[in-house]
Amino acid sequence: MKIYKLDPYCGIGSFSCGMSEERFRAIANPKNSFLYGFPERNRLCLDCGDLFGFFSLNRALNSVSLFPAFSIEYHGQISEVSCEIESTVRQLKRIADDLKHIPNESCYVSMMLGFVMCYEDCHVSNVLVFSRDYYEEENKYLIEHFGVTKFGL
Repeated sequence: MKIYKLDPYCGIGSFSCGMSEERFRAIANPKNSFLYGFPERNRLCLDCGDLFGFFSLNRALNSVSLFPAFSIEYHGQISEVSCEIESTVRQLKRIADDLKHIPNESCYVSMMLGFVMCYEDCHVSNVLVFSRDYYEEENKYLIEHFGVTKFGL
């Protein structure tokens, strides 16, 4: 099983927040790409099969989405991320004291470690490791139009 070392808000494994699209492509060898964004789909996502790299408008990496199964290493502790939600939550609580369940978003969030674990039908779908400004644009829009923020960020 692949082990990714987590550096909160800075990156995971070989992928550093702020790295260029070219550097990411050289490391990850993406198979596909598409546009994403909120409220406009105007930012790049590179699909590498077992992970996605999401880029800001200026083509700097601002998050990585990983798909089970893999492990996260943080301060020497290793937590396994499997498809099974309950065991994965137990594992992640070993490294993330602040792991918080957000049922209406079908996810768990750790602001301390800068990640969101999403699930569907009691199975982990992905873990998104993000930079500090990843949700900034979306939150500005949500506050302006609805008076709320994503995950209380």
